[in-house]
Amino acid sequence: MTPARVTFLVGLDNPDYLEIVARISQLFPALSLEIAQEFDSLTGGDVLIALSFPKKVPSRVTSKFRLAAVIHASPLPVGRGWSPANWMLENMETDFTLTLLKMADEIDSGDIIDTQRFQVPLSGIYCDFRVALIENQVKLLERLLTGSLPISSSAPQIGSPTYYNRRTPRNSELDPGVSISEQWGKIRAADSQRYPNYFYLYGRKFKVTIEGME
Repeated sequence: MTPARVTFLVGLDNPDYLEIVARISQLFPALSLEIAQEFDSLTGGDVLIALSFPKKVPSRVTSKFRLAAVIHASPLPVGRGWSPANWMLENMETDFTLTLLKMADEIDSGDIIDTQRFQVPLSGIYCDFRVALIENQVKLLERLLTGSLPISSSAPQIGSPTYYNRRTPRNSELDPGVSISEQWGKIRAADSQRYPNYFYLYGRKFKVTIEGME
């Protein structure tokens, strides 16, 4: 059954949700869409999707929906936790997997509904990843909302989980005495708008931003 009402629970520190919701609205003009920034006021519906939402959603909220799901940027159960994509970019990885999973009592532990794989080359920086991320999140949601996946379809995670720690500004610090190529992982993982690279030299702190030219 195709859902009629979808609620997006979003984190304000990541404005990408605006483009995602706009794309879904274009693809499904008859669908009733709602954007929420907090969960206490939610009254329920067919589908609840969390996009970069920084808090755990309690079961008293998820139980109001036929499906409550979240998109996580790692091939779960590998890479549970914080900012998996940034860690993977820093680790010089090029193959990425988005996992659409049900919300559960333990964060990132829910049953898997669907996955979407994509690649970002080693020359790709965080802004390139964001473009690919939006495109592939839309693909995941399109499959779900067209009804090509049963709304209750899911399978438990298989394998031993691994976890990423929360990133801090220190993760973006560069060493001015080390070459760019040796620090390329840190450079490609940094969000130049919110958490830019920086370094200290001659008693002063400098910010570093980067963008591709071709």
